[in-house]
Amino acid sequence: SFHKAERELDPAIKLQRAAAGRATDLSPTIVDVVRTDGGFVYRLGGRELRSAPELVEVLRQLPNKLDGAIVRVADEAPFDMAAAAIQSCKSAGFVLVSYVPLPTAN
Repeated sequence: SFHKAERELDPAIKLQRAAAGRATDLSPTIVDVVRTDGGFVYRLGGRELRSAPELVEVLRQLPNKLDGAIVRVADEAPFDMAAAAIQSCKSAGFVLVSYVPLPTAN
């Protein structure tokens, strides 16, 4: 017989799946809008940013635009800061941006 057995056919498929898995190894970017002693700030990892233009500049430098961004906002945060955080992610090139309210600290 000249037909290959099924177990002999898939090496190229395995390589493509492995390459696709590596492309999504990064996790979404998380931007928090939270209160600090000096008022509300945008928190991105260990950095605290006070303005939306600063946030956009930092977000533009991140490589994981396709993995999306999550904007988590404290309940007491001003609406304009929440909206600015979402817009900053979009302006920086993130394809998907999700909003998540943070629970009130008791």
